[in-house]
Amino acid sequence: MINILLSTKFAVVPYFFIFVQIIMNESQYELIIYWDNQDKIFVVDVPELPGCMAHGESKKAAIDNVENAIKFWIKTAKEDGIDIPVPKGRLMFA
Repeated sequence: MINILLSTKFAVVPYFFIFVQIIMNESQYELIIYWDNQDKIFVVDVPELPGCMAHGESKKAAIDNVENAIKFWIKTAKEDGIDIPVPKGRLMFA
């Protein structure tokens, strides 16, 4: 992997991560991905959005599904007048 860095006034940022974020249009919420051995699926939990999770047969499918779940969670929260948490980035659960 080529490690390209962008230097800004505030920080040095890995270019790869910016590129992936732009291309994949990912949310900014932390995702916890784990394998469910019983059901043979990947599960993705979004700890900052209570009850928001999804699954898939591959990591990519699970992440794609959870991105849709996040959009739906936020849409529903807006409709119900529920505060939407600001993404905090990396959480320290582990």
